[in-house]
Amino acid sequence: MCGIVAYAGPQRRFLAKEAVRLLAALEYRGYDSSGVLWHEEGGVFASCRAVGGVEKLRRVLRRHAAPSASTVLAHTRWATHGAATEANAHPITTPDGSLAIVLNGVVENDLDLRRELAARGVTFATECDAETALALVADALSADSAANLGSACAAALERIRGRVAFVVLRRGAASVGELAAARRGSPLFFARDGDGCWIVSDPAALPVAARPVHELSENQCLHARQGQVRTLGGGVPRLVEVREVEGAAQGAHESFMEKEIYEQEESVARAVAAATSGLALSMDIDSGFTRIVLLGSGSAYHACLAAKHLFERWARVPADAVVSSEFLSSDPVLDTKTLVIAASQSGETADTLAAASRCVESGATLFAVTNAPYSSLSRLARATLAVAAGTEISVASTKAYTGMLVRLTFLAAELALRRKQMNPGEFRALVASAQTLPAAIRSALATRDQIADAARRWSEKRAFLFIGRGLDHPSALEGALKLRELSYRNAEGHAAGELKHGTIALLEQGYPVIATSLNESTHAKSIAAMREVTARGGALLTLCRRGDQDARAVAELAIELDVPSDAWSPVIAAVPLQWLALEVARALGRNVDRPRNLAKSVTVV
Repeated sequence: MCGIVAYAGPQRRFLAKEAVRLLAALEYRGYDSSGVLWHEEGGVFASCRAVGGVEKLRRVLRRHAAPSASTVLAHTRWATHGAATEANAHPITTPDGSLAIVLNGVVENDLDLRRELAARGVTFATECDAETALALVADALSADSAANLGSACAAALERIRGRVAFVVLRRGAASVGELAAARRGSPLFFARDGDGCWIVSDPAALPVAARPVHELSENQCLHARQGQVRTLGGGVPRLVEVREVEGAAQGAHESFMEKEIYEQEESVARAVAAATSGLALSMDIDSGFTRIVLLGSGSAYHACLAAKHLFERWARVPADAVVSSEFLSSDPVLDTKTLVIAASQSGETADTLAAASRCVESGATLFAVTNAPYSSLSRLARATLAVAAGTEISVASTKAYTGMLVRLTFLAAELALRRKQMNPGEFRALVASAQTLPAAIRSALATRDQIADAARRWSEKRAFLFIGRGLDHPSALEGALKLRELSYRNAEGHAAGELKHGTIALLEQGYPVIATSLNESTHAKSIAAMREVTARGGALLTLCRRGDQDARAVAELAIELDVPSDAWSPVIAAVPLQWLALEVARALGRNVDRPRNLAKSVTVV
């Protein structure tokens, strides 16, 4: 979501241009506006803002005469408080222009704080909660003549509820080369670069020369001034291992999403290798759990929902898959015999982090499934299962989702093996079937042309229905989500057996229905649901096993797939469902890599 790049140092350099270049490394996270602010000669602020991509900000910046500075703030914003406008774009300044701020996360008590500050005469120019945080910093500075920028940020952080990270600059010749930062819940990293200090929300935005990299600890502040850096409060900043980003070039592909769909043949092979190279439960962890809770949001939730079936079927442990945000709204019963598995592509999903923290506080054992093994979620967890998908730039998850499915499937099998609910021969058979997944995915990738024809015919349809039963149901939910994300069309995913309990009222002549029927155990009932669709004039596309004569007979278009076993059906189904979403979106002229209103790493609750 939002991204922060900031720098303070004793020497003037072309920082504004450099900061905007570094911001581009955070574009994959999703945002709707951006801005950059710097100190000019004498400590006066100058700034540029733009609604839209970083390239628009670059064009605005070119109007300035090669600005050089020793202090800079840059930001990409995903709107939470206030519309995506140039006025609301960060950095934001106080009304008198004496302070500037960029903020990630959400100030949950924003309205209460605004009312309190307004009663004392503070005025606000925007709807942004960042301006509220900045007013708190200004209030702390005015209340204590001995306060410096770092202690003022610490005082502001104490007043704020919610997961936030922010960086503040002060105007004036005496404040050139100075900045302060604070974080709680939302990550913030810093690194020295010569005599200067960079602060970013993601190490991917750091210059290569800025090493080593540290992360501020929880509730910690940082004060950088004229090459001197000190931290306030919290624990010791954590040294971070930074992996250089690979595979981030689009190459000859039309979009990153297209590229990442094709990469699943290799990424799934890596996930299988990671899952079989060392058993997650081989460590000294009791396998006698009496309950399993799987937490996720969006695609990660759908992966959890598929895994729930396998934990119960194989390990014979009661399992619940819960949307992370709803978990926080309930009053969950947890104890030391509860295994909680939290799935998050970025490892920074705010809802999932908050839910996982609640679980740890309750004494439950936490496992993380993530594509970011050095993330906040990984640090919170007892063990991390790395998805090993590689860099994923497109906002809509593809290879990270299938990697999650692989890791969760093996974890379910491992627990079943430890509990003697699965024998070693059955486990070896699962491993053997997993070795055939890359070939099965290669075959699924080849269905693109078939699906593209249907997508072109259906691109003007306003609504779609996805159905599935058993392990095919999470695939239906994921297919609907992908189509919504990319095409902006209404798409619903439902359990196939629930059609007759209300949803069937939607069906009419030509209504597009996508039925996933890859599980042998639910095949007959899936065919019955498909017949209900065609009997009412629905236009039916089905994903079925190769050679499925029943599905071919009932569907307008049958996409035949190679499925090693029922357990792997969600992995195989994902590929044609991703193609469908991509092709419908392409036909409508959508930006498939950066769909409107969406963010790659959802860091607000």
